[in-house]
Amino acid sequence: MAVWQFKIHFVPREVIINEQGKLPNLISEDEIIQMNPWQGKYLDFGILDEILPESSSWSPEIRIWGDNYGDNISVMFEGDKVEWITIEIDIRGSYINFASNIISLAKKWDCLLFIQNENKGKCIKPELNDLINELHASLLYKYIHNPEDALRDLHRRRQEKGKDE
Repeated sequence: MAVWQFKIHFVPREVIINEQGKLPNLISEDEIIQMNPWQGKYLDFGILDEILPESSSWSPEIRIWGDNYGDNISVMFEGDKVEWITIEIDIRGSYINFASNIISLAKKWDCLLFIQNENKGKCIKPELNDLINELHASLLYKYIHNPEDALRDLHRRRQEKGKDE
């Protein structure tokens, strides 16, 4: 992942709702992995070719669509079963079209978007405005578009975190 890529993961909505009873405010990647969210799920990956071209992967257990340094979708497998789906959005330029395609795909596959933030992350509904709001609120976005303010914000967050401990 490059510094200019905003990372999200697809997680089947029904798994999160069945396990948590509702859309959780905060959840960790480990908690999601323990749910084994893709067990028994079979997806049509042909639709990804309509979004980005498939490219070569460095691992036989990962399929990649797109560019490692730009927009991409990667699917990690354990054997022939999906283990994890990751999307990286290149925020250096125009990303709205790719983000819109990702939202459409998430809806088609009935997925939530998992966004990792420091220690915990959260799942959001696949809505373009929600994704854009999360992206714009991220330290990554701030860093790409105004590094000085982003570093000040990071420093402030660390100071506040130190006060809580």
